[in-house]
Amino acid sequence: MTNKPSFASYAALVAAMVFWGCSFIALKISFRAYHPMFIMFVRLLIASLVFLPFVKGFGKNYQKGDGKWLVLMALFEPCLYFSFEAEAVRLTSAAQAGMICAMLPVMVALPSAFYLKEKISFPMIIGFILAIGGSVWLSLISESSESAPRPMLGNMLEFVAMIWGTCYTISVRKLSTRYSALTLTAVQAFVGTPFFLIRMVLSPDSLPHYFAPGPFAAILFMALFVSVLAYSCYAYGIQNTSATTAALFINLIPVITLIASIVILKEEFSIRQLAASSLILGGVIVSQIKDRRIIRV
Repeated sequence: MTNKPSFASYAALVAAMVFWGCSFIALKISFRAYHPMFIMFVRLLIASLVFLPFVKGFGKNYQKGDGKWLVLMALFEPCLYFSFEAEAVRLTSAAQAGMICAMLPVMVALPSAFYLKEKISFPMIIGFILAIGGSVWLSLISESSESAPRPMLGNMLEFVAMIWGTCYTISVRKLSTRYSALTLTAVQAFVGTPFFLIRMVLSPDSLPHYFAPGPFAAILFMALFVSVLAYSCYAYGIQNTSATTAALFINLIPVITLIASIVILKEEFSIRQLAASSLILGGVIVSQIKDRRIIRV
């Protein structure tokens, strides 16, 4: 049973969004010196080391059949999600990737209705269509630049990452009835570390040839503030609200990312890109309009 939402649960979700919004910036900075697979491996290795002291109490609520769900959760995110997002952020701008990320709330609504029996309304369907249209438009009008060499492909890969993010959100909601946010986040780190170690070994030229302090500091930020704190906060928020409600806070990510990308990375956004981004955010807002006409699935 879902606990009554509290200020702490909402504050945790907001904190997670701030860290995630800044993660696109950190990822761009780390790419200046390091290979994507090296970044992901080091990021999750550090997170795993942080969680090691807490391993002893992780299995106390385990029930038969949970193993496959725990592995699936970690496979969805970080393994598949990060694989696609790392390549996406390399090819498109941090701001555009953040805008595509705004689609997660409407993407979560439909499977939540099927698997978690959460309600879905007509405005959610309309909002989903608008958000998809805005995403396609944003990708089609984006032009190549130094920070976004292949924006259309990058935006498409970010959209695929959102599909894995949706699967992750549903699986976390299912598991959060028995497992703490700390446990679920630790499982992600423990499964993701060997996954990206293998990816790194199989990737040519993945090992760095020199140490770059700035980009490595960005990796540390992603390890401690994103892989540990953000995911712990998000899992805690889902645990005390609902998958759909928690996903709504994703709306904050594009705003945070856009501001940070302009201030820190000096990225530029055209009027047409802002219009397409507004359509995405508008679709998300429409999807949350209260409507008594509930669709039963």
